[in-house]
Amino acid sequence: DEFIVVCEGVPDSEAAAAMTERLRAAVRVPVDVDGLTLLPSASLGCTLSTGDVTADQMVAEADAALYRAKAAGRGRSELFDEEMRRVSRNQTELRGQLLTALREQQLRLHYQPIVELRGNTIVGYEALLRWEHPERGLLLPAEFLAAVVDSDLDVPVTRWVLQRAATDLVELGRRSRSRPFISVNLSARQLSRPELVADVQAMTAETGLAAKRLWLEITEDNLIDHRHRPMLDRLHALGCRIALDDFGTGYSGLTYLQQMPVNVLKIDREFVARVGADRVSAGITAAVTDLADVLGITVVAEGVETAEQAELLRGMGVGMAQGYFFGRPRPLADALTEPATTAWTRAVTDPGVQPLDTVNDSMTTG
Repeated sequence: DEFIVVCEGVPDSEAAAAMTERLRAAVRVPVDVDGLTLLPSASLGCTLSTGDVTADQMVAEADAALYRAKAAGRGRSELFDEEMRRVSRNQTELRGQLLTALREQQLRLHYQPIVELRGNTIVGYEALLRWEHPERGLLLPAEFLAAVVDSDLDVPVTRWVLQRAATDLVELGRRSRSRPFISVNLSARQLSRPELVADVQAMTAETGLAAKRLWLEITEDNLIDHRHRPMLDRLHALGCRIALDDFGTGYSGLTYLQQMPVNVLKIDREFVARVGADRVSAGITAAVTDLADVLGITVVAEGVETAEQAELLRGMGVGMAQGYFFGRPRPLADALTEPATTAWTRAVTDPGVQPLDTVNDSMTTG
C-alpha cells in the first residue's frame, strides 16, 4: 500500500503541488469489491531535488513529509521544506549524540514522589528521563525523545531505564527501610517488542525487585489498540501493575477498563488543575474515582499544585497523588533524603507556601 513516484522536469514547489493533487485525484476513484463500493484515499509526501542529494536522501525526505501528512489528518499531501530539513538534520545529529550518551553514561533518571493522600506518606516514585548533555546541560525528554522514538535507540534506552529504575528503587528501599514502587512509561513501539517481557524478567531477576512493585504506564490510545492486549496480559501475568496515564484525554470507555488488565488510573493534570474552580472537572474527577473504586482500580491524581487541590482530592476519595506540590523530580541522592511525610504537612500549616509552576514532564521513552 506504499509506492514511490519519480517525476523528472518538475521545476518548483507549485508544480510539485499540482502533481501531488493529480495523484491524489487518480487514487480517489470508487472501486467495487465483492459488492461493496470503496473509495480509496492517499496521503502523499513530496520532496524536490536540490541537485546535490542522493536517492536515499530523497526517499527519506519524502517519507518525512508523508509522516507529517498522515499526522495532520491523512488524505492530504505535504511538501518537504527547509524547516523539515532542519528538524531532520537535528534529529540525525541527536541520534549520534545519544549513542555517545549511552556509551558514556550521560543519561539520568529523576524521581518524583507519589503520595498516599490519606496517610500523607510517599509510597512510590515515577521515573523521569533526563540527559546530562556535556554542552547543553540537563535536557528534558521533550528535547530529545523524538530522536529516540524514530530510531533503533528505543530498545537500548528502554532497557537502560528499566534497569536503572529498578536498581535505584532497591537501593532507595534498602536505605529508607521502606518498600516503594516505581512507575515507568512505555510507548506503543515498546509494547510491540516481543522481547519486552524477557527484558522485564531479566531486570527483576538481576535486581531482586518484585514485579508487583513495577508500574508500567501506558496512554489511552495504547489501551484501545487490541494489538497490545497480548503484551499487556503477559506483563500483567508477571505481576507488574498496568497504569493508564493521562486518563480523560483519550477515548477509552468502561468496556476497555473492564476487559483490559488495568490496575491504576492516573487522572490527567488538566482536570486536577480545575478541580477547585470548575464544577464539571470536579464532577468528572469524582465520577472517575467512584468508577475506579467499583472496578478495584487505584486512582492517582497528576499535577497537584496546591494544598487546596490535595484536600479536595482526598475528600473525593482519590487514593494517591503526585505533582510539584509534593515534590519536584529529583536525582536519587535527593530522593533518599526525602522524609516519609510530604510537603503537604508543612504547607497546610504554612499558608505562605506558594504553588510551583507546572511543567509537562513526560518520561515516555518511545
